Amino acid sequence: AAVQGRWPRLRIKGLANFSPRIGGFALTVQGAAALAAAGGPVIEAAEFQLRGDLFAAGVIGTRGEFRNGEQVAVEQGGEITAAGIARMAPGEMVAMERGLAVEVRNRG
Repeated sequence: AAVQGRWPRLRIKGLANFSPRIGGFALTVQGAAALAAAGGPVIEAAEFQLRGDLFAAGVIGTRGEFRNGEQVAVEQGGEITAAGIARMAPGEMVAMERGLAVEVRNRG
């Protein structure tokens, strides 16, 4: 995909925006949906109003392989609702009852 804009406001049309905080491109919700469709990592969350970060108590399951610090898609009720950065390993998200699972960067 072509990169648009001028430094530091770079973007990949509809998929990601440059974020100096993470040192690269942060996925938008549309970008997270494209990642999930391509077999990327997905966090399955319970159906509730996601207003901030996703904690382990709200995680139902995970799909795909990822590590702590990688970008993931958050799915609720079969629909991608957010994009964020994993803050736990996949097994920890499901097993733990407390703690930050996904630092949500963009919500739909």
